[in-house]
Order: sequence, then C-alpha cells, then structure tokens
Amino acid sequence: MATFVRERPAYLFRQGRPVVPQFEVDEALYRRYDPRHRQGHRLLPAALSPFPLSVNRGGRFSRPEDVLFPDKFDWGIASFKVKDVPEWLAPDSGEPDRYDFRLRHTPKEDNYAHSEVCSFKNGCFDRNVNPQKTVRKQFRLILSEKIVLVR
Repeated sequence: MATFVRERPAYLFRQGRPVVPQFEVDEALYRRYDPRHRQGHRLLPAALSPFPLSVNRGGRFSRPEDVLFPDKFDWGIASFKVKDVPEWLAPDSGEPDRYDFRLRHTPKEDNYAHSEVCSFKNGCFDRNVNPQKTVRKQFRLILSEKIVLVR
C-alpha cells in the first residue's frame, strides 16, 4: 500500500523572517487536537495542555490546516482569538501567586507561524514551571469555552 506524503507549503518556512512580537486582539490562533478530546461540538479542556501551549498564528502567517504538519492529518483543528486567552489567573487557595498568560511568536525553521501561550508566575517566565493545578484547570476551562472547532 502506497503512503501519501504531504509537502509542507513553502510559505510556512521561516526563510530568515523576523519574530513579530505584536499580536492583534482579534488575531486567530490554531491548535490541532486529538479527536478523542472532542465531545460533540466542544473541545474538552484536556486538549489544552501542556504549557507553554503550542499554537499557530493565523492571518498572514498560516492557514488552519497547517497545524496538522508533519503527520497529524487525521486530527482536528481548533481556533480561538488572542483576546480569548485569559490575561491572568490566581490560585483559588488564596495564595499570593499570580499567573499572567502571554503570547510569544516562537517561529521554527519549518513553521514560521509557530507561537506559544506562555505562563508567567509573578512576572517570571520559566519554560519548566507550569502554573499550579487549579490555575491550569481554570485556564483550560475558560479557553475551551471560547474555542471553535474548525475541523
């Protein structure tokens, strides 16, 4: 049986283009998801892990289906807007920690659109530190209610 290989479109390659740190509030973001994380017309919050949350920028950067490269063509595509990302959350426990959520354009050589939703604990970013469990749960629940399933 022959295997069909899809070629990554040329526009996805970085080709020396710079990081674009500014995001528009209505800018579309795309994320692929495992079909097991879909329930009816809703994406389950579990599909929004881990941190940093990997996404593709839409508009002039990519198309929704580009999140399926290199090999997830049987997965689904979810979309949300920059303004849908909570600005900050704090643990329910009353602890003084605050988690801010910011988008960072983090292009890869084969995916110029690649970006991340990052969490900053008390203003500091550490790729190896996740928000507390209750904060992660709040974040996933809030964002999952805003998401539109593209496919």
